Amino acid sequence: MLLEHALALRAWQRDAEALTLLQHVAAAHPRHADAAHYLALALHGAGRYEEAIASARRALGLGLDDAETWGVLARALAAAHRFNEAEDVFRSALQRDPDAVPLHEDHARLLWLRSGDLAHATAALDAALQRQPDSPALLALKAQLHGSAGDTHGAYALLARAAALPGADVQIEVAAATAALKDVPQRALDHARRAAQRAPQLAQETLIQALLVRGEYAEAATLLQRAQAARPNDQQLLALQATLWRVCGDARYRALYDYASVVHAWTLDTPPGWTNLDAYLDDLRTTLRRLHNLHGHPPDQSLRGGSQTMGDLASHDDPVIRAFFDHAIVGPLDRHLAWLGRGDDPLRQRNSGRWRAHSAWSVQLRPQGFHVDHVHPDGWLSSACYIDLPDTLGVAPADAAPDAAGDEAQRAGWIRFGAVPLPLTPPLPAEHYVRPEPGLLLLFPSYMWHGTVPFSGTRVRLTIAFDVVPG
Repeated sequence: MLLEHALALRAWQRDAEALTLLQHVAAAHPRHADAAHYLALALHGAGRYEEAIASARRALGLGLDDAETWGVLARALAAAHRFNEAEDVFRSALQRDPDAVPLHEDHARLLWLRSGDLAHATAALDAALQRQPDSPALLALKAQLHGSAGDTHGAYALLARAAALPGADVQIEVAAATAALKDVPQRALDHARRAAQRAPQLAQETLIQALLVRGEYAEAATLLQRAQAARPNDQQLLALQATLWRVCGDARYRALYDYASVVHAWTLDTPPGWTNLDAYLDDLRTTLRRLHNLHGHPPDQSLRGGSQTMGDLASHDDPVIRAFFDHAIVGPLDRHLAWLGRGDDPLRQRNSGRWRAHSAWSVQLRPQGFHVDHVHPDGWLSSACYIDLPDTLGVAPADAAPDAAGDEAQRAGWIRFGAVPLPLTPPLPAEHYVRPEPGLLLLFPSYMWHGTVPFSGTRVRLTIAFDVVPG
């Protein structure tokens, strides 16, 4: 009964309570394999990976020899950066259920992150597809990896095939629409309309994007109005609304993208225990570099040519990282909210003067690496904090217009705002750039399109990023 109550708490997203209860159940019933399994899941969710590993091994030792428990162990090992062990355990899990899509997804993702080699990452997946060549889920997973490797044509071909198969999830039709946007926009619109017939809300944003690309602005406006009425704080919808206003020359666009009044850089505070900010940044740089031991970029993130830390950095227990979230950013964020003030616009009307970090990660870009232009749908404020920078950052003239010919070459490694990644007619280029400096925390609305300019040289570009929601 207590175990069932703990699982209900997890389903209700009351994770801390569920973890406490599961610890109680596991202690009271040390021979209960299911209790050990679900405790491992809860510990993993809390970022307590070594404890999760121990609990999963205990469940296996008690006889729970199924693919799901082996998968729990594999994911905890990967999160703890015990990658060789994780690969071995993923193989053990797949031996028990060779066609389990979630296991293939996490296994292939780990192989891709470690190697950046598409053939290596998809080897086990291809074996599964030989057994199930018409599995929509396996085809869609392979398409995601092809897209990560830059094979957009191959990704779309796989998704179009998967979407046409019986039993294909509507998400696959949505993914096919997204993959088709750049090269075959009419097919993208066809996919999006079919998906919207099956799941209107799920396909809504993709359909709006396809309509914008095809120049069908009136229908896009109608759908946006309906979607924003239901989800007024959805940052992706705000970005699409701004895009529609900009492409139509609507003056309301500038109220959302008034860079001078909503984008600002602050210097980090020096945390207690360090004599100055440079000393703290040296320690933070060293600590973060140890976490960047992967090669490939995550398949579902914006970076290209670099690595991203696993898990929520804000829950990391390293004292140098804790000092960042507990001290270094607190003052700058408080000052930023005071600087923004209150107002009727979508950003300021949510400003209560209080905040909390929603998720956090670190990115290390290699030379020629960059972020594709994107927004953060679940945030309110987003950030980029610069820890280490290449010595080849561009130095643009102070009076250079943002869209001047050759301007991006003079802004290598900078963050840019306003470049819309949709293949619109005419294209909407970047309007605003900020040059990074070590120790700067740049804050901006999560609905604002942003990316970075590639850079050359031999040194990396190391940042911490996090989203903030009202506290």
